[in-house]
This record gives sequence, C-alpha cells and structure tokens, in this order.
Amino acid sequence: KGGTQVTSAEHAKKLAAAVKLGKKPGKTAVRRGAKAKQEESSKVPAIAIAVILIGLLGGGGWYFYQQQQAEQFELAKQQKIDAEITKERERQEGKVSELLAAAKQDVDEGRLAQPTGNNAIEKFQQVLAIAPNNVIAKRGLVSTGDKLILMADKAIAAKDTDTAQKYLKAAQALAPNNISLDVTRRAFTGLLDEIAADKKSAQLAKEQAQRMADQKRLAAQRASAPKQVAAPRSTVGKNSAVYAREVASLIRQREYDKADAELEKLKKSDPNYVEIPLLENQLFSGLDRLDQSNAVLDEAQSLVDTEYKKPGVFGSNRSTLGALKATYTMIQAARGIDPGNPRVSDQLLSLEDKYILVVEMHSNNKDYGDAEEFLKDAIKMRFPDDRIEKLQDKVKAMKFKSTRPTGIF
Repeated sequence: KGGTQVTSAEHAKKLAAAVKLGKKPGKTAVRRGAKAKQEESSKVPAIAIAVILIGLLGGGGWYFYQQQQAEQFELAKQQKIDAEITKERERQEGKVSELLAAAKQDVDEGRLAQPTGNNAIEKFQQVLAIAPNNVIAKRGLVSTGDKLILMADKAIAAKDTDTAQKYLKAAQALAPNNISLDVTRRAFTGLLDEIAADKKSAQLAKEQAQRMADQKRLAAQRASAPKQVAAPRSTVGKNSAVYAREVASLIRQREYDKADAELEKLKKSDPNYVEIPLLENQLFSGLDRLDQSNAVLDEAQSLVDTEYKKPGVFGSNRSTLGALKATYTMIQAARGIDPGNPRVSDQLLSLEDKYILVVEMHSNNKDYGDAEEFLKDAIKMRFPDDRIEKLQDKVKAMKFKSTRPTGIF
C-alpha cells in the first residue's frame, strides 16, 4: 500500500537468478547461522545436566531425610531403654535400702539366723543378690557371724549345749573360716567332754550307793539269821579267830591278795567258821570298789592324754581347759567310789602338773589373761600341795613387771 509490491513469482525469479549467477551469502549471515547452530546444540547438555542435578539433589535430600528419621527413632528407643534402666535401678536401690533397714532391726532384736525367712542373715544375702558389691551387707554378714560366735560362747559358759550348738551351726554356715569359730568349737568340745564326765561320775556314784545299800541289806540279813554252831576248832597251827583277825587287818590295809590267801587258809582249817561269809563280803566289796575306781581313773587319764596329744602346744587349744576340768571331775568320782585308792592322789598330782605347764606357757608368752583363767580353775580344785598358790604369786609378779612403766622420770 503506497509502496512497491513484490509478488511471489518475482521473488522466486530473483532467487533463481542469484543462484544461477553464483552469488554467495555474506559473512555476517554465515556467522549468524553458525552461532545459532552452536546455541541450539549447547542447549541439550545444559538441560540434561540440569535434569541430573535436580535428580541428584532430590535423591540426596530424601536420603538425608530418611537418615535423620532413623537417628531420631534410635535416639527415642535408647531414651526409653535408659528410662527403664533408671527406673529399675531406683527400684532396686529402694529394695536394698528396705532390706538393710529390716536387717538392722533383726540384728537389734536378736533375729540373727532364726526364724527362717525373717532373719538378718537372709536379708543381707538378699541385698548381695541384688548388689553383689554392697559394702554394708558384706560388713553386716561379718558382724553377724561374730555375734553368733559370741552368743555361742555365752551358751557354752552357761553349759547350754543345745543353744551353743545352734549358734555354732549358724556361724559355721555363715563364716566357716572365722578364726574365732575354731576356738569356740574347741571350747564346745571341751564342754561336751566335761558334761560326759559329770554324767559318768553321777552314774558311778549312783552305782556305789546301790552297792552300799545292798551290802547293808545283806549284813542285816546275816545278823538276823540263826547262828551256826561252830565246828571243833583245829588244834594245829593258828586258830580260826587269829586267821580272821589277820584277814580283816589285811583288808583294811588294802592288801587284798594277802587277805585272799589268808582267807583260803581259814576256809581249809575251819570251813564252818561263822565269820568267813562276812570276811568274803568285805574282801570282794573292796576288790570291786578298787576295780570300779581304777576304771574311772583310766578313763580320766585317757581324756587328758588325748588332749595332750592334740596338734599344737598343749594349752593353746580352747578345749584344754574343759578337758582338765572333766579329768578332775572324774578323779573325784573315782575317789568317791574308793576313797583309799592310792592312784587318786597320784593322778591329782599329775593333773596339777598339767595345769602348771599350761599356766607357765601362757605366762612366758605374756598371755596373762589365759594364765589367770587356768589358775583360777586350778585353785578351786584344792590340790594336795601348794604349788598352784606359789605359781599364782609368780604370775602376779610377772604381770606387774611387764606392765610397770620403765625409764627415768
């Protein structure tokens, strides 16, 4: 409109003419085409890289998110476990405190090992089952063991064997390696020996009383029996009265073998002599008392010999004092059966020697408490000489000298 219009046909003709004439495009047009192609080709890798980066960033974010979620889950799980552990620990600590308080009350009220299910030992052991390193429970068991041994010692002093045995059994189960336990066990053995000796002595005394009663009854029966008419006495050698007096004298002198021989002569010379039965009774009674008394003395000697042969120094065992006491009791029982038995005095002096040996041993070791314990017991026994009294003065002097302050003031 207002300008020159170029038709399509004309335009085509011009292009054809240009091609035909060999006219080339300009440099500017070539550069623009190359640049367009380069820009077009560079767009493809850029888009691909962008797509890859977006994928990587998206995947990494998802992985990071998942990792964070897993860590939070594990943290929550651990916190729950920690809370449960804390709760259980607090529960156990509360239980331990409760058991320790109850155990202390049991100790204060004397429930050391009994009754079953409600005593200090079981509660301390329950604490250690929960907390094996609990120092209070460990010390409590040691202290309880010491108390059991102490109570056993008191029962032994009171001669209550049943109670002593009960406490010893509990202490043995609780603290078998306690040094004091061995000492108390030996003392208990000594007590049992002493009680056995007392029972033996009582039995022998009972038997002696029965024999004496039988002898009195027999004598009364003979006194009430009709008198026998004596046969004509022999005119050869001694007469019957002389034989009878000699037999009776020998019996009093305890020369039983000689008395028996003279009695046999009397029986041969005058078989019907009226005093023969009485002399026989006196002779047999004397022999029987002597045999009974010697049997007890043999047992007493065996008891002290057994104690003397025990391992260690004689007198160092706690059972020694009980054995010496029991030996003395048995010697006195033998004296009660046969007061004239010469072995009684000999064994008393031998027993006194043992006491002196033990007292001197303890004094030389400066164990004056043990020395005085044996001395106190020996003095009660009233031995036939004064050696124990002199030894007592000697021990007192040694003790005084050892405790007297030294140095120049």
